[in-house]
Amino acid sequence: MSTLYSALLILCLPASSPFTIEEALTQATANHPALEAAAYAVEEETYEAQQAGLLPNPELEIGVEAWRPNSSNDEGVTWMFGVSQLLPLSGTRRLAKKSGMIGAEAAQQESEGIRLEVEGYASDLFYRALAAQERTAILEDISSGATALAALTRIRFEQGDVPEMDVIRIEAEKNRYEVDLESARKERDAIRAQLAELCGIEANELPECTGEIAPTLDMLPDREVLRTLLAASPLNVARSLRVEQARTALVATRRSALPEPTLYAGFRRETAADANSIDLGISIPLPLFDRKQGSIAAARVREKRIEAENEATSRNELRSCLELHAKIEAEIAVAEKLRNTVIPQLTEVNAIVEKAQELGGVTVFETLIARRDIAETRLALLESESNARTALIALQVILEQ
Repeated sequence: MSTLYSALLILCLPASSPFTIEEALTQATANHPALEAAAYAVEEETYEAQQAGLLPNPELEIGVEAWRPNSSNDEGVTWMFGVSQLLPLSGTRRLAKKSGMIGAEAAQQESEGIRLEVEGYASDLFYRALAAQERTAILEDISSGATALAALTRIRFEQGDVPEMDVIRIEAEKNRYEVDLESARKERDAIRAQLAELCGIEANELPECTGEIAPTLDMLPDREVLRTLLAASPLNVARSLRVEQARTALVATRRSALPEPTLYAGFRRETAADANSIDLGISIPLPLFDRKQGSIAAARVREKRIEAENEATSRNELRSCLELHAKIEAEIAVAEKLRNTVIPQLTEVNAIVEKAQELGGVTVFETLIARRDIAETRLALLESESNARTALIALQVILEQ
């Protein structure tokens, strides 16, 4: 089913259309097995809750008494039948069903958290693939420039303008950039293969990713509201529901210690005396030994354990959010400095150097260094933008999951 869905979705896209983050999220969550399992978990807890609330079945009793087939006197048989029913007066089953339904609601919230986690993983892969594409493009530009400069240097060497050592060194630089480019291409292909697999697409059919890597500060929530956002996340709501479920289960366990009577009603027929009678009775268990002491204690401890685990998780999440928030701010600040100040300055220097090279006023290595500075700064800018985006995705997953 998932393969057919993905195939139809691919056919609906133009062959040359770029691959956006929205399409990646749609296809990644279309038929993800983790989401399917989460949906089954909701159904499972719902059915278990329904079962916990059902009344016990009545018991039918049929028997024969005083059967004396060898007796020379009255041949008679006393037979009877009756029904016994446990009377659910303690309310245990009602509370057990309520606890189960709270668990089903928690499972629904956990399912939403899993969906957001899958979307976060898909987003991370998408932007990593996009960054890998741009990194490859930058290195292709560097390699192309180094190749052109190496060719120019060789011409100048043949003309006697530069020594042979310059030719050897520039060739070494060119080969180094070719190695870096090949490594970047392999990394790009590996990430795209992972993204294609997640989206149910053949790797060679995945279009080029398109989008903006660099996040902006307006995408970042204020530090003061992180705790509030965490409290409203689906997984945090689910954890609160699990505490409520455990608390309700504790009350149900306490109620189960109360004895529930069993009512019996029957009909008795004595054939020898040609007499009929009705039997009525009630039995009540005596809670002398089993008073659910262990179960009640375990339920009480379970509630406290869940509360403690939730508090520990919430603290860890808040610490992670604060750390990611600071990292995003720092990476955005670095990216803005590189984009708005450093790269324009290096571009201006490179233009001066290239003009001076045409006039023979600088060496080829000064030209190479100027180009390398711009290229490496572009790569550093891409790295900062990619780090900021990755951290933002991680922050959003924690806050929204």
